[in-house]
Amino acid sequence: MRLELYSSREQPLSSPKSMATKLSTFMEEVPALRLLEAPLKRIRKLHRIYSAVAPPALLKVSRVGYIDDNSSLVLLVSNGTAGASLRQQLPTLLASIQALEPQVTAIKIEVQVGNLYTSNRGIATQEARQLSPAGAKNLEQLANELPDDSPLQQAVKRLAGRVK
Repeated sequence: MRLELYSSREQPLSSPKSMATKLSTFMEEVPALRLLEAPLKRIRKLHRIYSAVAPPALLKVSRVGYIDDNSSLVLLVSNGTAGASLRQQLPTLLASIQALEPQVTAIKIEVQVGNLYTSNRGIATQEARQLSPAGAKNLEQLANELPDDSPLQQAVKRLAGRVK
């Protein structure tokens, strides 16, 4: 089943080039969507503020999520390490954000594993490492001291095979 959205002008919303214009027109014409306009503007404003005060390294792995019922700003991070780093900077971040947006009473952090809207470009990928000849020799000696045909001996032998 294909769902097509139409505005009052009866034109299908299919062209990516004009999708932004048609979507804004659609939001203006549908009363239920107009209710989302103010919260979305507030989130957008908070994201601009957060982008201005947060460390650049953390901007790559975090973003503004939402405002909860207690006026707490919820930041979404992509991993626990980023969350721990952000937690250490919460007092400074909260003071900076409250200076520009006094309604924010607290900051909460939620780890959201997955793809944030930021891209992974620029993040170095780690290549498979190989052992030096001396390291391989030591692993071979260790493997010879282990019981024959044990899973550990087989694993150590595989590691010893990764020589430069």
